[in-house]
Amino acid sequence: MRDYMKEDRMPWLAVKYEARSEKITSCSGPGIPCLVLVDAKGQQVLADSFQGDNCGGPQQALAETRRILQRGR
Repeated sequence: MRDYMKEDRMPWLAVKYEARSEKITSCSGPGIPCLVLVDAKGQQVLADSFQGDNCGGPQQALAETRRILQRGR
């Protein structure tokens, strides 16, 4: 997993697949990798790599994160 992340230059935190909890599973999309941005309390998914079953890749989640941050200014 680390090699995969390093090769694709994924600078964000990750959870080992085997260590995921029910809460994490409920926030994640149907595929791997799935980049997810949650609110400060971990209650709501603000952005992720999936729209339904369609993967937009981490770029989709990053673009939405940028939009959220720009609105907050």
